[in-house]
Formats: sequence, C-alpha cells, structure tokens
Amino acid sequence: MYSEPFNAMFQIKGYVKLSSEELKELETINELAEKDWEERMKRAKAGLPF
Repeated sequence: MYSEPFNAMFQIKGYVKLSSEELKELETINELAEKDWEERMKRAKAGLPF
C-alpha cells in the first residue's frame, strides 16, 4: 500500500525522454491512481475497509 498517490510524471521527469503516446499513458495511470487514492480515503474516513 502507498501513502500518497503515485505520481509517475514527477518520478520520471528529467530522467527519460518519452513519446507523446507514452506521456498520455502515464497521465492516465496517474489519474487512475489519484482516483483510487481518493476513494480509499473516503472509505477510510467512513470507517470502511479499503
């Protein structure tokens, strides 16, 4: 489990040159991770298992 949303764009920025298609894929992965994290936090605040 992670303690904050995974930010693929930040972790690889400046280290690798990516095609625009690869960047779009990373943005999609990052958006899905953020949505998942928000849902987990909502469930945790409501006292539900996540």
